[in-house]
Amino acid sequence: MPRFLPAPRPRVAASGRVAQWGQAFTGESFIWIFGIAELVLALTLNTRLSLIVFALGFAAHFLVLGRLRKHAAEAAPKT
Repeated sequence: MPRFLPAPRPRVAASGRVAQWGQAFTGESFIWIFGIAELVLALTLNTRLSLIVFALGFAAHFLVLGRLRKHAAEAAPKT
């Protein structure tokens, strides 16, 4: 049964892995970009401006994603 209040103690044991914050923010950034573009559309009623915001955000998302992948590849141990 779903709960409306969070549990006071964790229900799942910690995995011991280090959080991948860059990957997490990159994964969620696309949703934020879409939301910001929709907000621009709602506030200005200017479709062109909304599409520009979305396109710039989309391009920035993939630039950051590419840099994270490049950084991960450089940090990976070489065999």
